[in-house]
Amino acid sequence: MYKIIYNNRYKSPVRKLYNTITRYITIQQAIIFAGVILFIVYLLILVSRIIKYIDKISYNVNEIAKGNFDAKIEKINKDELGQLANNINNMADQIETLIREEQEATESKNYLITGLSHDLKTPLTSIYGYLELINNDNYKDEVELRYYTDIAFKKTIQLKNMIEQLFNYTKYNSSSIKIEKVNINVKELLKQLVVEYYPFFLKEDLECRLHFGKEKYEIQADSKLLFRVFENLISNAVRYSGENSKYIDINLESEGEKIYIHFINYDNTIPGYQQEFIFNRFYKIEQSRAHDSDSSGLGLAIAKTIVELNDGDISVSSKENKTIFTVTFNKIDKSLVKDR
Repeated sequence: MYKIIYNNRYKSPVRKLYNTITRYITIQQAIIFAGVILFIVYLLILVSRIIKYIDKISYNVNEIAKGNFDAKIEKINKDELGQLANNINNMADQIETLIREEQEATESKNYLITGLSHDLKTPLTSIYGYLELINNDNYKDEVELRYYTDIAFKKTIQLKNMIEQLFNYTKYNSSSIKIEKVNINVKELLKQLVVEYYPFFLKEDLECRLHFGKEKYEIQADSKLLFRVFENLISNAVRYSGENSKYIDINLESEGEKIYIHFINYDNTIPGYQQEFIFNRFYKIEQSRAHDSDSSGLGLAIAKTIVELNDGDISVSSKENKTIFTVTFNKIDKSLVKDR
């Protein structure tokens, strides 16, 4: 600035300014004075920008407080204010996620209550109706009385099973459930289960065929819960086998770090539009080997929850006259030595 004034000191307007400056202050003083003025101007501009940015942050925080979680703060600097803006944006995303999860949980509970009320109403109505007939002596003879009591008894068992499944589903979906993982030989577990289910296969005129390799097929999971999953998949394979079906198959395969357990039934398929809902609560397959009124629609939902709690995966494929439920687990970590 001083150089510009000095080079133009002979021009009339500038000359007066130059003479005034040189008369009252030294060159060094003039430079310091100009520097102070420029610093103040720069500081005012900087503070103005910071104040505007703080106002913008304040405005967006108010919008977030009103529930507008799309109000994001642009991060223009990498300083503390920029970090503050980034933290506020992250907080807004987390609050939005929590609110959405709470809404989904509320809808889920309402759906659960609605579905439960509907499913429990049918057996309760039957039990009440037949017990009312018995209580009013509205039967011809002892044979008809036994018929009424038999129906009421069966409906009571159905109601009991539904309540137990609902209890299990609620328990497995709670955060308090404890998973006790141990090393499991899947081959031996399935053999044991098939032996226990032999009378069930015999009654339904079905043969359960096991297709295992020579490998041990070891995984890490909660043995009691896994046993429940396999029970459910075997009973489903029997229930949804076709009238002309003679076999259900259980195959064990190993590929890479994965172990695949396939439960296969034949002569009956699940329509494609039903497959995507098969693991939903209270969803019931429309086609079955026998009357499916005893099903609560929770069995596969429970199985999926248990498998996922044990870090596994479950899926369904149904085509070419057969249905396959596949459970997938990671192979055992050899560093774990706790065996079952």
